[in-house]
Amino acid sequence: MMMMDDDDGDDGNDDDDDDNDDGGRVRVERRGGQRRVTTATGVRVAVGGDGAVTVTAPMGLKGQLCGVCTQDKDKEGEERMCAPPCTPKYPQEPCPPQPLPLPTSSPTSSPTTSTCSVLGMGHLRTFDRLHHHFPISCAHLLTGICSRPGSFRVLLRGGPGGLHGVDVLVGRTRVGLEPGLVTVNGIPIHLPYNSPTSGLTLERRGWEVTMGTRHGVTLTFDGHHRWVSITAPAPLGGHLCGLCGDMDGDPRNDVGQEDKWKAGSEQRECQDAMGCGKKEEEEEEEEECRAMVRKDGPFRHCHGLVHPGTYYRDCVADGCHPGGKCRVLAAYAAACRNAGIKALEWRGKDLCPPKCPMGTHYSACVPGCVSPLEARSTPGCSMGPKAPALGGPRWL
Repeated sequence: MMMMDDDDGDDGNDDDDDDNDDGGRVRVERRGGQRRVTTATGVRVAVGGDGAVTVTAPMGLKGQLCGVCTQDKDKEGEERMCAPPCTPKYPQEPCPPQPLPLPTSSPTSSPTTSTCSVLGMGHLRTFDRLHHHFPISCAHLLTGICSRPGSFRVLLRGGPGGLHGVDVLVGRTRVGLEPGLVTVNGIPIHLPYNSPTSGLTLERRGWEVTMGTRHGVTLTFDGHHRWVSITAPAPLGGHLCGLCGDMDGDPRNDVGQEDKWKAGSEQRECQDAMGCGKKEEEEEEEEECRAMVRKDGPFRHCHGLVHPGTYYRDCVADGCHPGGKCRVLAAYAAACRNAGIKALEWRGKDLCPPKCPMGTHYSACVPGCVSPLEARSTPGCSMGPKAPALGGPRWL
């Protein structure tokens, strides 16, 4: 039998009332903490108390199903990255033009760290590698150490246009990160910054500000592209809470936590910032996003390290927002850099060209606009912009 896990919860149809669509019957029962629905076609749906949804379908229905759970294979045997549409109300997610296989290599040992990130208009990747979306217009607890309240928390502030800023609370110290501004307890500071009392370190590298803590947690904030990533060490697994999840290795319990982790007295209904209420011109809007998945494109050496599928869908989803596509592309480039590709030359005159102040130039290894002096002081950076020594199209 074929089993598919619907972690996104997009198919929220209640089949309890649909008992005669095909002349068959629907059986509803409870077993322990689960509610189960069985249809006349042999499809079983189980809804757990934690909100996880599992759909099991007979092999006889292969090729006839649709929706986010579908795992059809193409003629070459490669898994498709998305499913055909069920109805016009639930259109199919955009697919890369040539689906890429997931990396097949598996780690030889348990990972020592896990990373959670938020980018664009509410696209979240949890510590346990669940990718989903949340209404970014409200303040939320992104992560924190639950077993020691007040010791470490990261609060996310969002609104129109996506991520507005991040507040990090370590004991009695509050660090504010906003585009172009870093504050400690409300006072603007210059970087680098090192506090023996709180154990915090902050440094700027191009558009990014990186913070280290005595808990072993590293946070990177890019105010220019409005994304944030948090890397936590393995010993904190199971002790964390927030939108990023508890890092226990099970992504199923990371779903449906948005209301639970609203920050402070935030009680208003959060607005979903995704979409623009109109259908984009697909060929034109998706062209920049396709740079991520093209096998001859500037990101091709990263595909085996960071799969671009979910980033591609985030890019298309944010395409109608000003700068939306370039923000997602920059976040994917950062993920590639963290995976080992240190100087990914992907920008060009037709792909998110950087606008640098006079006297500076864009450097991919920083990344950001830097002066010649800053470039010389950064290991591995060149004196000026360069073209990549890669085959295929010329990317600057």
